[in-house]
Amino acid sequence: MPVQTTTRKKVTGRTVFGVQYQFVTVPNTKFYGHVKEWHKGKPVLITDKEKTLVDCADDVERAGTIEELAKAVKSAMGEISWVKLDEYVTRFPNRAVAKRLGYLFETLVPELPAETREILASWQRNLSAGVVPLQSSKSKTGKISTRWRVRLNVRFG
Repeated sequence: MPVQTTTRKKVTGRTVFGVQYQFVTVPNTKFYGHVKEWHKGKPVLITDKEKTLVDCADDVERAGTIEELAKAVKSAMGEISWVKLDEYVTRFPNRAVAKRLGYLFETLVPELPAETREILASWQRNLSAGVVPLQSSKSKTGKISTRWRVRLNVRFG
């Protein structure tokens, strides 16, 4: 389980009660979208649902697989704030996030509300020129979704 921090740690991981935690150093530009939760009387910052989607689309391997991200996209549709997700995606320095999430939402959610379609259209207008793999650790070959500039190098769903 990744734990984000903006400062490098001497220890890169730790196991607590059988759960492995990995400390991941991220730049300040990627460190936002947190809510404070209390655990045993101590405050803990965790990412909200929208930022979790963004982080998983940024680093699909650390999130598990594209299949896991696809499941999250499907289940998140009715639970997320599209205004917040749009703000986070637009703010995020890695443009691959918009490509992967845009492709997944359009592919996996057949009936997108008008507001959502408008947000996806704005992401599409601002796509970077390059093509990104749907999952970077997989094959470098596969069809390309020219609409989203994503290489479809894995099957899912």
